[in-house]
Amino acid sequence: DLSAILSSTPKDKVASEDMDAYNKAYEIMATEGVDKLYHAGLDKFKAKDYNGALTDFNAALPYSKDNYLRPHLLYFTGTTNANLNDLPKEVEYYKMLLQEFPHSDMYTPEVLYKLAEYYNSTGDKDQAKDYAKQIENKYPSSIYYNDVTKDILYK
Repeated sequence: DLSAILSSTPKDKVASEDMDAYNKAYEIMATEGVDKLYHAGLDKFKAKDYNGALTDFNAALPYSKDNYLRPHLLYFTGTTNANLNDLPKEVEYYKMLLQEFPHSDMYTPEVLYKLAEYYNSTGDKDQAKDYAKQIENKYPSSIYYNDVTKDILYK
């Protein structure tokens, strides 16, 4: 596993004569590796093997910085954590998704909605209202601007 080798070998510990090999291995992981791990994780996610999916997504994430799959990895890592009832981790990945891809409409309305619901359920009404307000302002015709969102905002 190239991912395991790279993650157990910090770049600053690689001998200078091995740096070309390290960089090539990293490049392979950042392209083909991310693609393979994402799709393997997605297959496991669909099969409801959430632990397996999370393992694959987590292995891909460190190499996905410049990969087109990064927003998908962040979304599915958050959703997988939700399915494993690790809500703080779900929130962490959703916030990373919003921070790194603030103008992506693919997942943003749903993620804002889930964050509004989460904070509403924890009693943090201010945070819940912030996320609900973003839905109201940016996605008023989406399915996420609904009675639940309006209740968070106006009750």
